[in-house]
Amino acid sequence: MSNQTTWTGNISNQWSDASNWTQGVPSMGVHAYIPSAVVIKQFPIVSNNLKVNFTLKNDGQIQIMAELYIQTKGIIQNYGTLKNCDIGTIINEGNIMNFGEWINEGTCDNKRLFSNNHRLFNNGLIDNENTFVNLGNLVNTGVIDNHKAINNAGNLENFNIIKNHGKAEIYNKGFFPEDFISREQEEPILQNNNQFTNLILD
Repeated sequence: MSNQTTWTGNISNQWSDASNWTQGVPSMGVHAYIPSAVVIKQFPIVSNNLKVNFTLKNDGQIQIMAELYIQTKGIIQNYGTLKNCDIGTIINEGNIMNFGEWINEGTCDNKRLFSNNHRLFNNGLIDNENTFVNLGNLVNTGVIDNHKAINNAGNLENFNIIKNHGKAEIYNKGFFPEDFISREQEEPILQNNNQFTNLILD
């Protein structure tokens, strides 16, 4: 990729330290690449608020401990591990494509497109205001608030709460456990206030 800066981690684990990058800190027009563990010394931690208006490709590990704001031209391609810690917030107005492991312990506010193609573990809050697509494995032990559209064509395991608000819709072409909706109130539940379409036929 042209105009790319690659993470080295030579100085510290701080994303904002230009000395940790081959071409300085990523910015608009200067895309970011995080290589796998074999290449680098230590992985980046986002501990200050960060605006992403570039493409970020991760083959390694990233921890979010502040606000990560993905702007309309921002793209995250995760092939490694991305962890949004309990003090982290991700606001997505761009595109998120997860092909690796995505761990959410904080807040993830999706305002455009979030596509999970491999593994996503939610122990925090996912607030979906646009389109969320699950083509892989999604394990929910937190809360998913759906205000628009969830399309499930993978495996979705719910151990806590999924809320479907207003005119929001959930489409299932994948797999829900047999007791996904029928569990007791004190157990994991789906709160549906509008449309739930199950396209799996017996």
